[in-house]
Amino acid sequence: MTDQIIDRLIAEAGEYTVNDFAIYRHTIYVDSANVGLASTANAEPCAEIANVGRMHEMTTKELAVLLHSDKILEAAIGLAAINASLDLAKLKNRLTRTNAVKILREKGEGKNVSIIGRFPFVESFIKDGICENVWVFELNPGSSDDLSSDLIPKYVPQSDVVLISGTALINHSFQGIVELCDNSYNIVLGPSTPLIPLLFDFGVDAICGAIVVDKEKAKLSFSQGARYREAAGLEFVSLMK
Repeated sequence: MTDQIIDRLIAEAGEYTVNDFAIYRHTIYVDSANVGLASTANAEPCAEIANVGRMHEMTTKELAVLLHSDKILEAAIGLAAINASLDLAKLKNRLTRTNAVKILREKGEGKNVSIIGRFPFVESFIKDGICENVWVFELNPGSSDDLSSDLIPKYVPQSDVVLISGTALINHSFQGIVELCDNSYNIVLGPSTPLIPLLFDFGVDAICGAIVVDKEKAKLSFSQGARYREAAGLEFVSLMK
């Protein structure tokens, strides 16, 4: 099956010079038309990747096609390049600081919620008990609360609200998930998430990502191993349908 979402994201990528490129412990950093980020979660640390040592010489469009790769690290580079090429100025009046967890609480109170990807807030969200059911899915379950991703087709169609990690675009599970989400309110969350309205064409209702507002602070944080929630120089924003 053709992954229409990935094809369209690559098609939407602008072609710009790359000013700075780095692979940090937890993130890919691409500085071009703006700064694009993508998570390296679940990437093989010793995986061979294409064009090592000359990615800064490539355009964002050339790097974007790596999103097709079955190698997590290469696909993350592709997504970061796409994020770096987006014209965020067009969205200036639509981006808000609406908190994704606040949206999740408002939409999910008393209802069934599926969370695909383990986020830092998940444990406290479950303990709050405001939802009828909270089902958490992980590619590599690491908690007693986690369900195997193999169970997504069983539970997601029963959900009123679905929260999807932006990393699902990197591991190519995104399209299969959203095709199960016809009857739910759907949120995509994480700094890997492209702030691009075309995701609304695939049933997404809220796009929650991050923009880099201070390059030097962000790079210093990432170079010292910071995760997104620990990094300075970021602003978390949302784009609503």
